[in-house]
Amino acid sequence: MLRRVAVFVLATCAPIPFAEAPAKLLPRGAHAAVGPVRMSEPTSSVESVEVSAPSPRALGDLRGRRLVVAWTPGASDHAAVFGPLLALGTLEARAPLVLLAPDVAPSTVRAHIREHGGDPSNVELMPAPLDTFWIRDFGPQVVAVGGTHYFVDFPYDTERPEDDVVPERLGARFGLATRRTAMDIEGGHLVVEGGVCITNDDVVRRGKLLGWTKVEVAAELEGLFGCRSVVYVPALEGEPTGHVDLYVAATGHGRVVVGRYTREQDATNARRLDRAARQLTEAGLHVTRVPMPSNAERTLFRSYTNLVVLPSATLVPRYLEDRDHEEEAYAILRAELHGKTLQPLVADELIELEGALHCVALTLPF
Repeated sequence: MLRRVAVFVLATCAPIPFAEAPAKLLPRGAHAAVGPVRMSEPTSSVESVEVSAPSPRALGDLRGRRLVVAWTPGASDHAAVFGPLLALGTLEARAPLVLLAPDVAPSTVRAHIREHGGDPSNVELMPAPLDTFWIRDFGPQVVAVGGTHYFVDFPYDTERPEDDVVPERLGARFGLATRRTAMDIEGGHLVVEGGVCITNDDVVRRGKLLGWTKVEVAAELEGLFGCRSVVYVPALEGEPTGHVDLYVAATGHGRVVVGRYTREQDATNARRLDRAARQLTEAGLHVTRVPMPSNAERTLFRSYTNLVVLPSATLVPRYLEDRDHEEEAYAILRAELHGKTLQPLVADELIELEGALHCVALTLPF
Protein backbone atom coordinates (compact mmCIF):
# COMPACT_ATOMS: atom_id res chain seq x y z
CA MET A 1 0.00 0.00 0.00
CA LEU A 2 1.32 3.45 -0.88
CA ARG A 3 1.94 5.86 1.96
CA ARG A 4 0.18 9.20 1.87
CA VAL A 5 2.20 12.29 1.06
CA ALA A 6 1.73 15.29 3.33
CA VAL A 7 2.57 18.89 2.58
CA PHE A 8 3.47 20.91 5.65
CA VAL A 9 2.96 24.64 5.17
CA LEU A 10 4.43 27.07 7.65
CA ALA A 11 1.96 29.92 7.47
CA THR A 12 0.44 32.75 9.43
CA CYS A 13 -3.27 33.47 9.45
CA ALA A 14 -3.86 36.32 6.99
CA PRO A 15 -4.37 34.96 3.47
CA ILE A 16 -2.35 36.31 0.54
CA PRO A 17 -3.30 35.27 -3.00
CA PHE A 18 -0.61 33.31 -4.80
CA ALA A 19 -0.82 35.71 -7.71
CA GLU A 20 -0.05 38.77 -5.61
CA ALA A 21 3.10 40.63 -6.60
CA PRO A 22 5.81 40.47 -3.93
CA ALA A 23 6.85 43.55 -2.01
CA LYS A 24 10.48 42.74 -2.81
CA LEU A 25 12.39 39.90 -4.39
CA LEU A 26 15.77 39.42 -2.77
CA PRO A 27 18.52 37.70 -4.72
CA ARG A 28 19.93 34.61 -3.09
CA GLY A 29 23.03 36.40 -1.76
CA ALA A 30 21.58 39.88 -1.29
CA HIS A 31 23.19 40.39 2.12
CA ALA A 32 26.38 39.01 3.60
CA ALA A 33 25.86 36.58 6.45
CA VAL A 34 27.41 37.52 9.79
CA GLY A 35 28.32 34.77 12.23
CA PRO A 36 27.89 35.30 15.99
CA VAL A 37 29.93 33.40 18.57
CA ARG A 38 31.68 30.15 17.65
CA MET A 39 29.11 27.84 19.24
CA SER A 40 25.76 28.71 20.78
CA GLU A 41 23.50 26.70 23.06
CA PRO A 42 20.25 25.26 21.69
CA THR A 43 17.07 27.10 22.54
CA SER A 44 14.85 25.84 25.33
CA SER A 45 12.51 24.15 22.83
CA VAL A 46 15.28 21.87 21.52
CA GLU A 47 17.64 19.92 23.74
CA SER A 48 21.37 19.82 23.02
CA VAL A 49 23.01 16.67 21.73
CA GLU A 50 26.37 15.19 22.64
CA VAL A 51 28.25 13.95 19.58
CA SER A 52 30.64 11.17 20.56
CA ALA A 53 30.54 7.53 19.54
CA PRO A 54 29.12 6.54 17.15
CA SER A 55 30.42 9.20 14.77
CA PRO A 56 28.06 11.67 13.08
CA ARG A 57 27.17 11.00 9.46
CA ALA A 58 25.78 13.63 7.14
CA LEU A 59 22.73 12.55 5.16
CA GLY A 60 22.89 14.19 1.77
CA ASP A 61 20.30 14.92 -0.90
CA LEU A 62 20.05 11.31 -2.12
CA ARG A 63 18.62 10.26 1.26
CA GLY A 64 15.76 12.73 0.92
CA ARG A 65 12.27 11.42 1.69
CA ARG A 66 10.54 14.65 2.71
CA LEU A 67 10.71 17.81 0.62
CA VAL A 68 10.86 21.22 2.30
CA VAL A 69 9.94 24.33 0.30
CA ALA A 70 9.61 27.93 1.49
CA TRP A 71 6.75 30.00 0.07
CA THR A 72 6.84 33.74 0.63
CA PRO A 73 4.93 36.47 -1.17
CA GLY A 74 7.97 36.62 -3.47
CA ALA A 75 7.47 32.98 -4.45
CA SER A 76 4.10 33.84 -5.95
CA ASP A 77 5.98 35.70 -8.66
CA HIS A 78 7.56 32.39 -9.64
CA ALA A 79 4.51 30.14 -9.61
CA ALA A 80 5.75 28.45 -12.80
CA VAL A 81 8.48 26.87 -10.68
CA PHE A 82 6.89 26.63 -7.25
CA GLY A 83 3.54 25.28 -8.44
CA PRO A 84 4.95 22.17 -10.17
CA LEU A 85 7.51 21.76 -7.38
CA LEU A 86 4.76 21.51 -4.78
CA ALA A 87 2.52 19.36 -6.96
CA LEU A 88 5.28 16.83 -7.69
CA GLY A 89 6.10 16.64 -3.99
CA THR A 90 2.52 15.78 -3.11
CA LEU A 91 2.50 12.95 -5.63
CA GLU A 92 5.46 11.14 -4.10
CA ALA A 93 4.38 7.79 -2.70
CA ARG A 94 7.01 7.46 0.01
CA ALA A 95 7.72 10.89 1.43
CA PRO A 96 5.73 13.85 2.73
CA LEU A 97 6.44 17.33 1.40
CA VAL A 98 7.05 20.25 3.77
CA LEU A 99 6.09 23.71 2.54
CA LEU A 100 7.13 26.70 4.62
CA ALA A 101 4.97 29.70 3.76
CA PRO A 102 3.81 32.78 5.68
CA ASP A 103 0.50 34.50 5.14
CA VAL A 104 -1.29 32.04 2.92
CA ALA A 105 -4.75 30.53 3.30
CA PRO A 106 -5.07 26.71 3.30
CA SER A 107 -7.68 26.89 0.54
CA THR A 108 -5.27 28.88 -1.61
CA VAL A 109 -2.54 26.29 -1.12
CA ARG A 110 -4.85 23.44 -2.02
CA ALA A 111 -6.19 25.24 -5.10
CA HIS A 112 -2.69 25.99 -6.31
CA ILE A 113 -1.53 22.40 -5.90
CA ARG A 114 -4.66 21.10 -7.64
CA GLU A 115 -4.07 23.50 -10.53
CA HIS A 116 -0.66 21.90 -11.16
CA GLY A 117 -1.88 18.33 -10.95
CA GLY A 118 -0.93 17.59 -7.34
CA ASP A 119 -2.88 16.04 -4.50
CA PRO A 120 -4.38 18.91 -2.44
CA SER A 121 -5.36 16.57 0.40
CA ASN A 122 -1.70 16.10 1.31
CA VAL A 123 -1.26 19.55 2.88
CA GLU A 124 -0.57 20.46 6.51
CA LEU A 125 -0.22 24.10 7.56
CA MET A 126 2.43 25.05 10.12
CA PRO A 127 2.49 28.71 11.24
CA ALA A 128 5.84 30.49 10.87
CA PRO A 129 6.97 33.76 9.29
CA LEU A 130 9.70 33.92 6.63
CA ASP A 131 11.88 36.53 4.97
CA THR A 132 12.79 34.73 1.72
CA PHE A 133 12.28 31.45 -0.10
CA TRP A 134 15.96 30.35 -0.20
CA ILE A 135 15.33 27.39 2.10
CA ARG A 136 18.49 25.56 1.02
CA ASP A 137 20.66 28.28 2.51
CA PHE A 138 18.93 28.87 5.85
CA GLY A 139 17.36 25.46 6.42
CA PRO A 140 18.94 22.83 8.68
CA GLN A 141 21.40 20.14 7.63
CA VAL A 142 20.54 16.60 8.78
CA VAL A 143 23.06 14.38 10.56
CA ALA A 144 22.60 10.81 11.76
CA VAL A 145 24.23 9.44 14.90
CA GLY A 146 23.49 5.77 15.36
CA GLY A 147 19.77 5.40 14.83
CA THR A 148 18.86 9.00 15.59
CA HIS A 149 18.92 12.31 13.70
CA TYR A 150 19.72 15.86 14.66
CA PHE A 151 19.90 19.18 12.84
CA VAL A 152 22.97 21.32 12.21
CA ASP A 153 22.05 25.01 12.13
CA PHE A 154 24.28 27.51 10.31
CA PRO A 155 23.91 31.20 11.23
CA TYR A 156 22.07 33.13 8.53
CA ASP A 157 21.92 36.73 7.40
CA THR A 158 21.18 39.11 10.27
CA GLU A 159 18.89 41.06 7.92
CA ARG A 160 16.75 37.91 7.52
CA PRO A 161 15.96 37.02 11.15
CA GLU A 162 12.83 34.96 10.45
CA ASP A 163 14.72 32.72 8.03
CA ASP A 164 17.44 32.23 10.63
CA VAL A 165 15.07 30.57 13.13
CA VAL A 166 13.58 28.07 10.66
CA PRO A 167 15.93 25.23 11.76
CA GLU A 168 14.74 25.71 15.35
CA ARG A 169 11.09 25.67 14.25
CA LEU A 170 11.58 22.52 12.19
CA GLY A 171 13.49 20.92 15.05
CA ALA A 172 10.56 21.57 17.36
CA ARG A 173 8.10 20.27 14.75
CA PHE A 174 9.94 16.97 14.29
CA GLY A 175 11.29 16.62 17.83
CA LEU A 176 14.95 16.81 16.82
CA ALA A 177 17.88 18.33 18.65
CA THR A 178 19.77 21.16 16.98
CA ARG A 179 23.50 21.69 17.03
CA ARG A 180 24.64 25.18 16.11
CA THR A 181 27.84 26.50 14.64
CA ALA A 182 29.05 30.06 14.09
CA MET A 183 30.99 29.15 10.95
CA ASP A 184 29.97 31.49 8.14
CA ILE A 185 28.57 29.06 5.60
CA GLU A 186 25.22 28.67 3.86
CA GLY A 187 23.53 25.50 2.67
CA GLY A 188 24.45 26.23 -0.94
CA HIS A 189 28.12 26.18 0.06
CA LEU A 190 28.07 22.50 0.99
CA VAL A 191 27.60 19.21 -0.86
CA VAL A 192 28.30 15.95 1.02
CA GLU A 193 28.89 12.65 -0.77
CA GLY A 194 30.83 9.50 0.00
CA GLY A 195 32.15 10.87 3.28
CA VAL A 196 33.56 13.96 1.56
CA CYS A 197 32.49 17.49 2.50
CA ILE A 198 32.65 19.52 -0.72
CA THR A 199 32.84 23.26 -0.24
CA ASN A 200 34.89 26.01 -1.82
CA ASP A 201 37.31 28.85 -1.25
CA ASP A 202 34.48 31.32 -0.73
CA VAL A 203 33.91 29.62 2.64
CA VAL A 204 37.61 30.06 3.43
CA ARG A 205 37.30 33.77 2.60
CA ARG A 206 34.23 34.13 4.81
CA GLY A 207 35.95 32.27 7.62
CA LYS A 208 38.97 34.57 7.56
CA LEU A 209 36.71 37.58 8.09
CA LEU A 210 35.56 35.99 11.37
CA GLY A 211 39.00 34.80 12.45
CA TRP A 212 38.65 31.19 11.30
CA THR A 213 41.61 29.51 9.64
CA LYS A 214 41.24 27.06 6.78
CA VAL A 215 42.21 24.24 9.13
CA GLU A 216 39.58 25.30 11.67
CA VAL A 217 36.87 25.39 9.00
CA ALA A 218 37.80 21.87 7.90
CA ALA A 219 37.84 20.62 11.49
CA GLU A 220 34.41 22.12 12.14
CA LEU A 221 32.93 20.48 9.04
CA GLU A 222 34.50 17.14 9.91
CA GLY A 223 33.18 17.35 13.46
CA LEU A 224 29.67 18.39 12.42
CA PHE A 225 29.19 15.99 9.53
CA GLY A 226 31.63 13.15 10.16
CA CYS A 227 33.37 13.71 6.83
CA ARG A 228 36.61 11.80 6.26
CA SER A 229 37.92 14.73 4.24
CA VAL A 230 37.05 18.29 3.27
CA VAL A 231 37.72 19.45 -0.30
CA TYR A 232 37.86 23.15 -1.13
CA VAL A 233 37.08 23.46 -4.83
CA PRO A 234 37.45 26.83 -6.58
CA ALA A 235 34.49 29.19 -6.54
CA LEU A 236 33.29 30.47 -9.89
CA GLU A 237 34.77 33.82 -10.83
CA GLY A 238 32.09 36.48 -11.08
CA GLU A 239 29.32 34.35 -9.56
CA PRO A 240 27.83 36.46 -6.73
CA THR A 241 26.68 33.81 -4.21
CA GLY A 242 29.90 31.79 -4.07
CA HIS A 243 27.80 28.62 -3.75
CA VAL A 244 29.11 25.22 -4.78
CA ASP A 245 25.69 23.76 -5.62
CA LEU A 246 25.66 25.81 -8.80
CA TYR A 247 28.30 23.50 -10.30
CA VAL A 248 28.45 20.34 -8.14
CA ALA A 249 25.69 17.83 -7.35
CA ALA A 250 25.81 14.50 -5.51
CA THR A 251 24.32 11.52 -7.32
CA GLY A 252 24.97 8.85 -4.68
CA HIS A 253 27.27 5.88 -4.12
CA GLY A 254 30.38 8.06 -4.08
CA ARG A 255 29.47 9.81 -7.34
CA VAL A 256 29.16 13.50 -8.17
CA VAL A 257 28.50 15.54 -11.29
CA VAL A 258 30.63 18.63 -11.86
CA GLY A 259 29.84 21.38 -14.33
CA ARG A 260 31.94 21.95 -17.43
CA TYR A 261 32.45 25.16 -19.38
CA THR A 262 34.12 25.20 -22.76
CA ARG A 263 37.03 27.59 -23.24
CA GLU A 264 34.83 29.54 -25.66
CA GLN A 265 32.13 29.97 -23.01
CA ASP A 266 34.42 31.10 -20.17
CA ALA A 267 38.11 30.18 -20.20
CA THR A 268 38.81 31.12 -16.57
CA ASN A 269 35.85 29.26 -15.10
CA ALA A 270 36.49 26.33 -17.45
CA ARG A 271 39.89 25.93 -15.77
CA ARG A 272 38.34 26.28 -12.32
CA LEU A 273 35.78 23.57 -12.96
CA ASP A 274 38.44 21.29 -14.45
CA ARG A 275 40.44 21.78 -11.26
CA ALA A 276 37.38 21.03 -9.12
CA ALA A 277 36.83 17.78 -11.02
CA ARG A 278 40.47 16.74 -10.47
CA GLN A 279 40.30 17.54 -6.76
CA LEU A 280 37.17 15.48 -6.25
CA THR A 281 38.59 12.57 -8.23
CA GLU A 282 41.72 12.69 -6.06
CA ALA A 283 39.44 12.64 -2.98
CA GLY A 284 38.13 9.25 -4.11
CA LEU A 285 34.85 10.30 -5.72
CA HIS A 286 33.66 9.20 -9.15
CA VAL A 287 33.24 12.40 -11.16
CA THR A 288 31.03 12.84 -14.22
CA ARG A 289 31.12 16.12 -16.09
CA VAL A 290 27.94 17.86 -17.22
CA PRO A 291 27.80 20.88 -19.55
CA MET A 292 26.99 24.27 -18.08
CA PRO A 293 24.63 26.61 -19.93
CA SER A 294 26.10 29.93 -20.94
CA ASN A 295 26.73 32.35 -18.07
CA ALA A 296 26.08 35.26 -20.46
CA GLU A 297 29.56 36.71 -19.94
CA ARG A 298 29.26 36.17 -16.18
CA THR A 299 26.00 38.03 -15.78
CA LEU A 300 23.67 35.03 -15.30
CA PHE A 301 25.04 31.76 -13.95
CA ARG A 302 22.62 29.10 -15.18
CA SER A 303 23.17 25.58 -13.87
CA TYR A 304 21.98 22.01 -14.42
CA THR A 305 23.54 20.76 -11.17
CA ASN A 306 21.16 22.92 -9.13
CA LEU A 307 18.62 20.11 -9.08
CA VAL A 308 16.29 18.41 -6.58
CA VAL A 309 16.21 14.66 -5.97
CA LEU A 310 12.90 13.17 -4.81
CA PRO A 311 12.28 9.49 -4.08
CA SER A 312 10.95 8.80 -7.57
CA ALA A 313 11.95 11.86 -9.59
CA THR A 314 14.76 14.30 -10.26
CA LEU A 315 13.67 17.90 -10.83
CA VAL A 316 16.09 19.73 -13.10
CA PRO A 317 16.17 23.34 -14.30
CA ARG A 318 15.17 24.17 -17.85
CA TYR A 319 16.27 27.47 -19.40
CA LEU A 320 14.19 28.51 -22.37
CA GLU A 321 16.71 31.26 -23.12
CA ASP A 322 19.56 28.74 -23.55
CA ARG A 323 18.89 25.14 -24.56
CA ASP A 324 22.14 24.50 -26.46
CA HIS A 325 23.38 21.87 -23.97
CA GLU A 326 20.06 20.73 -22.55
CA GLU A 327 19.75 17.38 -24.35
CA GLU A 328 23.31 16.34 -23.45
CA ALA A 329 22.95 17.46 -19.82
CA TYR A 330 19.64 15.64 -19.34
CA ALA A 331 21.05 12.44 -20.84
CA ILE A 332 23.96 12.53 -18.40
CA LEU A 333 21.70 13.19 -15.42
CA ARG A 334 19.32 10.39 -16.43
CA ALA A 335 22.25 7.98 -16.49
CA GLU A 336 23.63 9.18 -13.16
CA LEU A 337 20.24 9.17 -11.42
CA HIS A 338 18.84 6.08 -13.11
CA GLY A 339 15.53 4.81 -11.83
CA LYS A 340 14.21 8.34 -11.31
CA THR A 341 12.02 10.24 -13.75
CA LEU A 342 13.60 13.46 -14.99
CA GLN A 343 11.19 16.39 -14.56
CA PRO A 344 12.37 19.70 -16.12
CA LEU A 345 11.01 22.90 -14.53
CA VAL A 346 11.44 26.26 -16.26
CA ALA A 347 13.78 28.37 -14.12
CA ASP A 348 14.70 31.34 -16.33
CA GLU A 349 13.17 33.96 -14.04
CA LEU A 350 14.32 32.30 -10.82
CA ILE A 351 17.96 32.12 -11.93
CA GLU A 352 17.91 35.88 -12.40
CA LEU A 353 17.72 36.04 -8.58
CA GLU A 354 20.93 33.94 -8.41
CA GLY A 355 19.42 30.54 -7.64
CA ALA A 356 17.53 27.65 -9.22
CA LEU A 357 15.72 24.53 -7.96
CA HIS A 358 18.20 23.22 -5.37
CA CYS A 359 18.25 26.69 -3.83
CA VAL A 360 14.51 26.66 -3.07
CA ALA A 361 14.18 23.07 -1.89
CA LEU A 362 15.47 21.11 1.09
CA THR A 363 15.11 17.37 1.61
CA LEU A 364 14.89 15.51 4.92
CA PRO A 365 15.59 11.76 5.25
CA PHE A 366 12.56 10.92 7.42
